[in-house]
Amino acid sequence: MSETRRCPYCQSSFLLSAYRPQQRVCGQPDCQRRRRADYHRKKLATDPEYRQGAGESQKQWREEHPGYQKQYRKDHPQAVERNRQQQHADASGIL
Repeated sequence: MSETRRCPYCQSSFLLSAYRPQQRVCGQPDCQRRRRADYHRKKLATDPEYRQGAGESQKQWREEHPGYQKQYRKDHPQAVERNRQQQHADASGIL
């Protein structure tokens, strides 16, 4: 008989895998994405070696893709405007 657990992200019940008894999150893609993001944030905050490796990886990617940000801004004007509005609201204290 399989045990059920409640997903901490979507609050739905899921059957616990017999092969993964430590499973805490359901298999929905959004929940798995949140689980990985939470792990990454926690690891960055607590592990200096992981943080250094992640920083070096980001730096290398930026060096290999020098025109990415300019092209993104050109291709996504609505994102540029939204960012501009958020920065204006943050600067004026309107959150």
